[in-house]
Amino acid sequence: MKENQFIALREKEWLAWDLWLKTPRRKQIKAEQATEAAITPENLPSAFRRLCHDVSLARDRRYSSVLIDALQQRVLAAHQRVYGARGDLRKDWLDFLGEGLPRLVRAERRFVLASALLLFVPFFLCLLLAQIFPESV
Repeated sequence: MKENQFIALREKEWLAWDLWLKTPRRKQIKAEQATEAAITPENLPSAFRRLCHDVSLARDRRYSSVLIDALQQRVLAAHQRVYGARGDLRKDWLDFLGEGLPRLVRAERRFVLASALLLFVPFFLCLLLAQIFPESV
């Protein structure tokens, strides 16, 4: 297979990899929202194997170094994203405290209210009983 045919055949998935690598982790698309070439958590292992296979094919067939380097950069970036370097944990915590936690509290407000009642009702009841019966303290 000629290099141009190989590129034409696989370019759609390579562009999907580029999109996946640019998208922040917490904004990854779900399988039901994905197009056929999109990289989702469900098809990530098989897509990564295909990408690694593309690199080895390009090397074996002695395609241009530009193509091999581009594929190798995608493989390295995907590997780092999946297995490697973590992001800035301080920024992640601040993002969670500023955006994620309030959103989660609003989404689960029934459970937050129930837990607050379970905490504060006995507290104020004990406080009231201690005022009425000081010897019970």
